Amino acid sequence: MILGGIKELYADVVSSDALSLLQTSDVKVSFAQEVPFIWNRTRTARCPVETLCHNEQSAATILPLIRDFLKQ
Repeated sequence: MILGGIKELYADVVSSDALSLLQTSDVKVSFAQEVPFIWNRTRTARCPVETLCHNEQSAATILPLIRDFLKQ
């Protein structure tokens, strides 16, 4: 979203990590609920994309990680 140049974003649910990253950008963010993290589909662990991106600090470093994940 950040690298795509959007100006505003609404999410029903946003993770704290995603919100922190978005707040360092020019994207205006609104949401209904902030959660510590997004669960995976079986609700047994953190979402794999969130796990992959957890320690990253910029959209520029996250984008290649997500691209590689989606190729799998």
